[in-house]
Amino acid sequence: SVGKLHPFMGVLFFIGALALAGIPPTSGFISKFMLFDSGIDAERFWSLAIIGLPSLLTLIYTMRAFMKVWWFSAETETKFKQGDSLVAPALLIALVLLLGIWADPLVTVATETAEWLNDANNYIGAVLGSTVVQN
Repeated sequence: SVGKLHPFMGVLFFIGALALAGIPPTSGFISKFMLFDSGIDAERFWSLAIIGLPSLLTLIYTMRAFMKVWWFSAETETKFKQGDSLVAPALLIALVLLLGIWADPLVTVATETAEWLNDANNYIGAVLGSTVVQN
């Protein structure tokens, strides 16, 4: 199996799959948590199913892919080029974990930006390049 030859690649794939499904402590969890929280606050419970069901399906198919690739023997042996490097995927997965564990600065900036964009005067002023119009 590929897992015997490249165990670190399997770890990266596994963490990436968790992020896609929105499992803690990944950045995918933070975004899904905020969506769930908004759905509960707005009492739009049908939206929770729209968010939750695809997350569950994503977890199922990514874990199935993980098991097939890294646990079961392959029918044909896969060869990787010697030049393949895991540095870029490792850095991206580290960022996924960092933003999952320490998401507050990014969430704060996103919240402030959304509040700014909700004010039509700010948007009009930015587009027209003029001062903010008062109602």
